[in-house]
Amino acid sequence: MKFLEYVNSSTDKKVEVYFETIRPIKTVLAIMKELHDQGVDVKVLSICRTNEIVKGKIEWLKINAPFLEEKNIYLLSKEENPGIESKDLKTNFLKENTNEDHVIIHVDDDITIIKQLQKETPNVKVFHVSSVIE
Repeated sequence: MKFLEYVNSSTDKKVEVYFETIRPIKTVLAIMKELHDQGVDVKVLSICRTNEIVKGKIEWLKINAPFLEEKNIYLLSKEENPGIESKDLKTNFLKENTNEDHVIIHVDDDITIIKQLQKETPNVKVFHVSSVIE
C-alpha cells in the first residue's frame, strides 16, 4: 500500500507520522504541510551527530516547516548518547514514546533503520522516503 493511501485509510484512530528530517526535498515538505492541515499529528524524529547539528536542524525547520510545533520535533544527539547506534536510538524512542491506540507511521531514508523498525516495532508502519515522493 502506498504512503498516502495508508494514511488516508487510517481514519478510525489518531494518526501520527514521524518524518526523518529528510533533506530539503520540497515534495516531502509539501506533504508534511498537507497532512498537518488535514489534522494529522506530523512529527520529526531525527538523529544528529552533534548538539551543534541539532541547533542547525531546529533553525532549518523553523524556516522551512514553520507549521511544526516544537513539541513535535525530536532531534536525538549522538553526542549525548555515545555508543548507541542510530537505529537503536530511533527504535527505542518509538517503543517508549508511541501510543498503541494511535496509527504510528515513520518515514525514513536509511534502510538499516527501516529494517530494524519493521522487525522490532510491529505497531509502527514504516515507509521509505521514496514512497512519499512518488
